[in-house]
Amino acid sequence: MKKCPFCAEDVQDAAVVCKHCARDIPAASLSARPTSALNQPVKLGGALPGLAIIGGGVIIYMMMLLLADFYPQPTPSEPRQQPANSQPPSEPRQQPAESNSPAADAAPTVIKTDSGQWSKFKYVYIETTDGTIVTFTPFLPRNDAVLMGAFSHASRRFLNIDLATAEPSLEDGWIVFNTPKAKVSFFIVKEDTGEVHSFRIRKE
Repeated sequence: MKKCPFCAEDVQDAAVVCKHCARDIPAASLSARPTSALNQPVKLGGALPGLAIIGGGVIIYMMMLLLADFYPQPTPSEPRQQPANSQPPSEPRQQPAESNSPAADAAPTVIKTDSGQWSKFKYVYIETTDGTIVTFTPFLPRNDAVLMGAFSHASRRFLNIDLATAEPSLEDGWIVFNTPKAKVSFFIVKEDTGEVHSFRIRKE
C-alpha cells in the first residue's frame, strides 16, 4: 500500500489513478514500485468519473439536436401574391381643383352683334352673356372729350339712355353715370400708347 500524494488516502502499489480523488498518481510513485507490480493488470475503477462526465456531455448534445429538430427555425416569409384575376386596390379619385381663370369658365354666348361709325371711328358692338363690348377702329385718342362722346353715342344707340344730364364718377375702375333710367358703367381697355382699344358697357 502507498498514499496518494494529493489526498493522502491509501491506494494499491500498482494504482496509477487514485480511487478517492481520481487524480493521476505521478510516475515517480511508479518507480518506487517493485518490478513485479508493473506486470499486474491496471484497475480502471478510478477512471469512471471522467467517463461519466464525457457520457453526460454526449447525452446533452444529443438532446440539443432533438430540440432543434422539434422547434424549426423560422424562415423569412415570402410576399403574398394576389390571384391572377384580382384587381389592385384603387386609389381614391381626387376631384380637380377649381380654377378661377377665364379658361375654366364656359365660353360666353353671343346674343347680338352690330357695327357702325361715330365721327371718324368705326366700331363693332358685341353683346354676350358675359357682357357687352364696343371695339373701335382706329383706336380712340387720349382725349376725354372724344371718350365722353363715344360713351354718349353708345348709350343712346344700344341702351336708349341719354347721359347728357349725368355726371361721371369712378367706382372700382368703372366710369359710372347715374341717370334717371338706370346706372350705366363703362370699363375702358387701353393700349400701351394710352389709346382706347375698346370699352365694356354695363347697365344696372
